Amino acid sequence: MFPRLFEIPLGFATLPVNTYGLMILAAFLAGLWIVSRRAPARGLAPELMTDLCVWLLLGGLVGSRIFYILFYNRYDPVLMQWEYDFGLFNLADGGLHPLGAVAGFLLVPALAWWRSRPRPAPAVPAAPGAAVAAPPTTPPPFPPRTWGGRLGLGGLSLLGGLVGARALHIALHRGQYNFKLFAIWEGGIVFYGGFLGALTVGLVYLHWRRAPLLVAMDLIAPTVALGSCLGRIGCFLKGCCFGSATDIPWAVQFPRIVETVMRDGHPVQEVTGSPAFLHHRQACPWQVGPEATHSLPVHPTQLYESAAMLVFFFVLSWYGSRRPRPGRVIAAMGAGYGLWRFGLEYLRGDWHPGALGLTISQLVSLGIMAAAAVMWLVVPAEKPGAPAVATARPPSP
Repeated sequence: MFPRLFEIPLGFATLPVNTYGLMILAAFLAGLWIVSRRAPARGLAPELMTDLCVWLLLGGLVGSRIFYILFYNRYDPVLMQWEYDFGLFNLADGGLHPLGAVAGFLLVPALAWWRSRPRPAPAVPAAPGAAVAAPPTTPPPFPPRTWGGRLGLGGLSLLGGLVGARALHIALHRGQYNFKLFAIWEGGIVFYGGFLGALTVGLVYLHWRRAPLLVAMDLIAPTVALGSCLGRIGCFLKGCCFGSATDIPWAVQFPRIVETVMRDGHPVQEVTGSPAFLHHRQACPWQVGPEATHSLPVHPTQLYESAAMLVFFFVLSWYGSRRPRPGRVIAAMGAGYGLWRFGLEYLRGDWHPGALGLTISQLVSLGIMAAAAVMWLVVPAEKPGAPAVATARPPSP
């Protein structure tokens, strides 16, 4: 276990470089490189796929965080508060600043004006045999000429004023709010939430760019498995996502971690990890007592999944190279991972069963496998006349 590589002193604070975050970065860069290299063979522009990967990363991080907060947010009965509270969004506390409201209200029409400026069409050479994208049409006028456009701009301006008023108030009174909601570097993200978030953002982006959805999703699918492989190594080094207690020869034990934290302005030595140690100390105090230095021996489920996803990456890459019907590779990814994760949950030790005796991840796995089966059997092949290369942005609405 090696959760933190080093710290970078900044004078006023230190910037920790965590192993988990580094593995997420490595997974993103590896996936980006692979997709960029394989895109031309699938008739897709590398620039399109590079932009898509960035959006997938953002969508995955947001989706994984929202999923974790919605389903795994814990209530502390001693402090009488949730681990992740939503005080930042509680407008009932009266936290609105008038200057922020003015700035946010004016920012929306300013952006609408900037978007309405005429711009020349980019000169993009067409690939051999590829459909040439139509030049951009005239941008939307400013101010809008229809009542619907005016009402829409007005509503967005009001929303911008509300967001600006709240943001400026929080910035000026940041000591009164808990920002742990956004501290993803401390953990608290879920694979399935990231998968669903990235899938949603990817579908919207590909539709907006008028790119072939199924071909692009098939190209991305193997790198999802590779990203999971590297990400689970980060989980192992961080100590999260641990398995259930066992006495098998290859079981692992995670250590007790003691760090210096500030309490009421004073440094205090406090046990902050590992996640397995904290879990066992609370659930099994007769086995992991005050003098214990390690957790109980557990299944290294992180390494199980890392090895399985590495194999899955090669299998999906091989299957994709055989040029199956569009949509089959991503369907195989969903069915295979869903089946694997459903079984692996029986070896996990960090979550407990809920509805129907299944964990949340098992319930999601069933839904993913059902969706993959529908895609495999029902979704037709894309039309032969569909554009193979998407290099230019579509016309502005």
